[in-house]
Amino acid sequence: MLDVLVRTPAGKVARRGLPIFRGKIADEKWISRWVSLAVPVAEEIRREEPLAETELLARRTEEGAVLLSLENLLSYAWLREKVESGTLSLHALYYDMKAKTMNIWNAEKEDFEPIVPV
Repeated sequence: MLDVLVRTPAGKVARRGLPIFRGKIADEKWISRWVSLAVPVAEEIRREEPLAETELLARRTEEGAVLLSLENLLSYAWLREKVESGTLSLHALYYDMKAKTMNIWNAEKEDFEPIVPV
């Protein structure tokens, strides 16, 4: 079986780009296109947690962007078929720069949890 890991981009870029500094990156062609992929995630998080602090909003947006990347990968029929047949496994990773921890998505708990070294 082949394992594919999808991880979050650098947290600082996502934090600076969404939602606070969107105007500052508007002229940065590649960064603004890349960061814009997370806009629907940020809007959904704001609807779900309208009183969330900026730090929590940023983290949830980054985590949601990773999960959205997995969804986008599964939109390719050939990838979806491999996942469904069990020959390919996709994993979502989130690196928390502040805590310096690598976290993996736990679908049963519907949350990211730290990867504990063995």
